[in-house]
Amino acid sequence: MLLIGLSVLLAFFTGCSSLKRLTILVDMDADQEQYLKNSILQSYEKKTAIKVKVIEYHDADSLELLMKKYAGQLNLVQLPLDKSQSLAKRGYFKPLDSFLTSEELRFFNDNFLLGSFGMVASRPTLIPRSFETSVLAYSKSRLNEALKLWPEKKELIAQILKKYNGVGLPDGYVLESDPNQWDYYDIVVIGLVWAKNELNGVADGRMAHKARKNAELSAFIEGGISQCGGDSLSIMRCSGDAVVDFLEWEALWSNTGVYNKKMWDSGWGSAELLDYFASGEVYMAIMTQAEAFRLHGTGHAERKGMMKDPSDLGLALLPSGCSVELNAKGKVVRKGNRAVQTKNTWWGIPFDASSSLLSYRLAHFISDTAIHAAECSRFGLIPVRKEVVDGLGTLFEDPWTSAALGTSLEQLIQNGNISVSGRLATGKLGTLYIDLWYDCIVGQNWAERAGAIPDRSYLKKLLETKAASRAAVP
Repeated sequence: MLLIGLSVLLAFFTGCSSLKRLTILVDMDADQEQYLKNSILQSYEKKTAIKVKVIEYHDADSLELLMKKYAGQLNLVQLPLDKSQSLAKRGYFKPLDSFLTSEELRFFNDNFLLGSFGMVASRPTLIPRSFETSVLAYSKSRLNEALKLWPEKKELIAQILKKYNGVGLPDGYVLESDPNQWDYYDIVVIGLVWAKNELNGVADGRMAHKARKNAELSAFIEGGISQCGGDSLSIMRCSGDAVVDFLEWEALWSNTGVYNKKMWDSGWGSAELLDYFASGEVYMAIMTQAEAFRLHGTGHAERKGMMKDPSDLGLALLPSGCSVELNAKGKVVRKGNRAVQTKNTWWGIPFDASSSLLSYRLAHFISDTAIHAAECSRFGLIPVRKEVVDGLGTLFEDPWTSAALGTSLEQLIQNGNISVSGRLATGKLGTLYIDLWYDCIVGQNWAERAGAIPDRSYLKKLLETKAASRAAVP
């Protein structure tokens, strides 16, 4: 019976093929790539006697040239969604329904998350590889301290906010103890509690995000506009209430000292943000779930962790956006949502792959339940397979890992069909928004008079000026 079972397994993964080597093209962090080679692919080679060669690349814009260079040699290509869609539409990848058996196609449709994102011309073409989203990371102990300090700081904070919205705190305002319930007003309240409370004789901003002038900042800006209710059209046109609301909140957090100004003075990227969080200088930050796993650690050599007390790291859904502006009844004028972009990568099977079926079965093997769960646990990846999602409570022994992935999955649901599109990642539009953010937030160009508090009408005019220049951006 054991021999029969082994022969069936080998037949599935090899397709009874005499092919002895596959080649895949990947863009991964160095430690993830090593794990893929030394663990996952070695296991595949032992099961199938088929060697897998890995070619790495790190520039998505070079993909088309690489696929031409290795024409007829590649079996799988890992690539971001925006690039995969554009290449697939031009025939670079083979639709799955052109070669999968009906049973395998049914399995694919039933067991992979967000498979509809990989549809091209209404045909299943791309195979999910990884999902990534921003989440809210915070120090549990510092949050608990702030919640205790909040009652005595309430009147002071209400007076501060009255300068910006003419009212103070929203009518009936309650600071929830669970950050998963927060909106932008909760962020400013908790941030002001921290900013007005000295640590070692120093009162400073304890909130931050990545502020280096690159694609990470433009992605943050796009996400913030989305949270304030903006759609792709308002982002492309650089106009509308959502864009103004986002800038107004950023200006408010900057002007009130909620933000740690070192994030722009030193141009923090991912490494710096994590370092300052781990050192205890930052208490709350927006980061990806993968970055949060780097902070906490996973108990493996690739992710040893950075915090003295990893149990102090909490993760929550992103806050719901809203307007700074309140109406006559003290209610927010505009409500947003928690949605930001989902960053995702996919496997594409080249149209000229030596064996399309064998290529698909390699991708299937890499995402096999036990193998995929182990990789997700090690690197903080959001699962792409439904059975791994269903097994969060049993497949992941570490409670923090299980809870963190659960929060990340819930944020993925909040994101809906918003995906990283490359709109702001590169090119003139991304540069325009980065320059706008630095001019407004860092340069404090948020009011007619220097030194004044942020003025919404001035921000709107500033945005109109930028939108006019946007008309000349291709």
